[in-house]
Parts: sequence; C-alpha cells; structure tokens
Amino acid sequence: MQPNLQPLLPGEIPDPAHIQYHLANDDVFHVSPASGLLTPLQDHEFLLTYQPQQLMDYHRVCHLVVRDVPELPREDEPLDSAPKVNDVIVMEIEVKGLTQAYQVLLEPYSIHIPGEVFIGTAVRRRFKMWNNSRSRIGFHWERSGDCHIMEVEPPAGEIEVNECFDLELVLTGGRPGVVISSLLCHVQHHHQPVALAIQVTFKGPQVSVSVPSLDLGLMRLGDQTQATMVLTNTTQIEALWSLGPGNAERTDSLESGKAERTDSLEPGKAERTDSLESGEAERTDSLESGEAERTDSLEPGKAERTDSLEPGKAERTDSLESGEAERTDSHHTQITVQPCRGVLPPLASCSVDILFRPLFCQHFDTVLELAVENGQGW
Repeated sequence: MQPNLQPLLPGEIPDPAHIQYHLANDDVFHVSPASGLLTPLQDHEFLLTYQPQQLMDYHRVCHLVVRDVPELPREDEPLDSAPKVNDVIVMEIEVKGLTQAYQVLLEPYSIHIPGEVFIGTAVRRRFKMWNNSRSRIGFHWERSGDCHIMEVEPPAGEIEVNECFDLELVLTGGRPGVVISSLLCHVQHHHQPVALAIQVTFKGPQVSVSVPSLDLGLMRLGDQTQATMVLTNTTQIEALWSLGPGNAERTDSLESGKAERTDSLEPGKAERTDSLESGEAERTDSLESGEAERTDSLEPGKAERTDSLEPGKAERTDSLESGEAERTDSHHTQITVQPCRGVLPPLASCSVDILFRPLFCQHFDTVLELAVENGQGW
C-alpha cells in the first residue's frame, strides 16, 4: 500500500474515517507467502523481498489482513442471530528501500595492443569484470562484425556480489588500418552500458620485388626480349597479387593516334616522303635547289611521315590512322606479364616473366603496378 501521510498538528489524533488506502501498482516490495492460514499458538515466518525497478527511493506500507473476523453482537441483537464478519487489518509494517546504481568495474578498462596485427588473424586478451554492487548482476556483451570482428567470450553471464568474472576479448582484423573503438556491455537494470576501450593496428600482406627497375637496352624493331623478376611474400599470411602496366611515358607526345615533334635546325629546307603499298614498294626522291622531298606510305593501316626543314625551323609530323594496332594503346600490346596475378603463400616467392616486343621506333618507358589485396607491394 502507499503510505497514508496526514498533516496533523502537534497533539492532534488522526481520524480513522479520513484514512485513505491506495494500492501500490508496482512489485518493488513482495511478501511471501502472500496468503495462508494462521494456526493457533504457532509462529509463522514471512519473507520480504525488495526489488527496485528504477534509480529512486521507495516507501511502502504492508498490511496484515485477517479475513472473516466475526463482530461482537450488540446488546439489542438477539442471541440466536448469525454474527457479522469483516476483514480486519491487524498489523501495519512500514518498509523503505534505497537504490543506487550498479558498481561494475572492468580490469583493465582499456585494452591497447602494441605493434601491428595481421588481418585475418585472431588475437586474444584477457580481462576481468567486477561486481561491486549489493546484488547480483546479469550482463550481455555486444558483438561488432561490420569490418573488424570484435567480441567477448563468454558474451553473457551473471556475477554475484563482490565477485569477478574472467572474460576474453577476441579481435580479428578485416582490413589494414588503426582501429580505435569501444565494445559495449549491457547490465540488466543498469541505466547505461559499460564500455571497454580498444585500440589496435591491423596490417595486411606485403610483397617485395627483387629489382626496382628493368632496363632492356637497345632493341631491333620486331625482336622480342624477356626479363624475369621475383616476387616475395615477406609476411606470414597469404597475399593475393596482380601485376600490370601502368601509365606509359614516351619522348613523343601522343594525341588520338597523332604525334608531333619540332626541332630547330640550320637554314635550309628538306622534305621526304616514303610510300609502300600492299605487294609493291615505291620510293621517290626529288632534289631541287635547296630542297629535298621523300614520301613513305603504308596501306592498309595508313601511315604518313613528313620531314620539312626551313630556315631556322624544322617540323616533323607522325600520324597513324585506322589499322590493326593503334599507337595510343600500344603499350598494352608491347608488354606481356606472365603470370599477371596469383596467390603467394606465407613467406613464399614466385618468378614473373616480362615479355617486351617494340612496335615502333621509340624510347619506351612505362610502369608496372604491383597491387596486393588489403596489403602493400614494394
């Protein structure tokens, strides 16, 4: 029952007619057994349980009610009439209860793993969870598995008063990088979760190349050369790698199948044209006073080259029109990597062959990019 508090003056006697009884709707206080039979001249034990639901103080009144108590007959009533019975409150017990937040302690409250941990490898760290509260607690740990797996074993349980529970943090990295996060533990009837701070650095596989660069030297047009490099997995986890051409750089600038080059020469003028058709060859040289002309052509796949020299100026134009090989993407056909991808076991090596066949007379310079999934190539 809710306590009945009446504002009374000093010396004033409370009037029973004005007492109001309000039933408590919560089960904060509970008396067991709630009902029964009282035998004559016997002692009976009752158990009072206090279970607060909110962080507040509670005040209640427990009534001991004796049912069907006969009333004493009045003097004017006949003796043979049946007595009236009523329920009578024979005892009131005032109960109060204080509440406080759960006192839960993590030892340590933060876990910092030094160094670097390989991705895909589980690392474990032990810690303790103390219950310094006045009652038993039930707990449940969250699990994080979006990219990195962070979990606690066992994930749930109960801890008695002034006892500790041995737990184990399990971390598994999904990708390289520094992770600074918190794992939450929910305590039953606690106003806020308990957080375990975590800091760890994950790293992926690393693949090294035996040579920093390849110099194939001077080659004859149409010939093919081969060079070999060795890839080594320097870590203890397998590495998925791929190797292919990157951006190519040449001495001639390429624009949509056309290249222009301008040099400065001595006064004079010369023009040269070479022509070559399918199944025949034709070459024409004409010399005039201070002038030379020559024409080369190739069909199908037309190529035209013109060299002209004028006083103080020289101009050279290279053009390539629709044919089987286009100069803009010639670096894709000139370099072949065998194999171009694969999986390296831990601490293993493999050989990669680089095949090069020049398609044009030029200075060829390109970059082979080594990509390692969730790792680093160097």
